[in-house]
Amino acid sequence: MNTRKSYTYETKKQAVEQYFEGRSVNELAPLLEIQNPANIRHWARLVKEAKSFEVLREKRRGPRESGKDAKTELEITKAELERTKLEVMYLKKLIALRKE
Repeated sequence: MNTRKSYTYETKKQAVEQYFEGRSVNELAPLLEIQNPANIRHWARLVKEAKSFEVLREKRRGPRESGKDAKTELEITKAELERTKLEVMYLKKLIALRKE
C-alpha cells in the first residue's frame, strides 16, 4: 500500500534552507527522512516563487478550491455560524413542543 507521508513545517523549512545552502537533495532526503527527494526541490520552488517560507505551512498543495468558487475563511465561518443559529432555533422549538 502506497501512502503519502506528511512533513512538518520545520522539516520542510530545514530541508529548503540546507538545499539553498548548496546541499544536494540526495544527501538531504535520507538525513531528514524524506521519502522522495523531489519533494525538496518542489518546496524550494514554492519558497522561491512566494519569497517566503510561510508557503510551506499550507497543507497538501494549498486549498483545493480555486477561482471565483473559492470561499474565504470568513465566508466559511459565517456559514457555520448561520447553521449553528438554525440548529439552536430548531432545538428550542423542539423543547417547547415537548413541554406542551
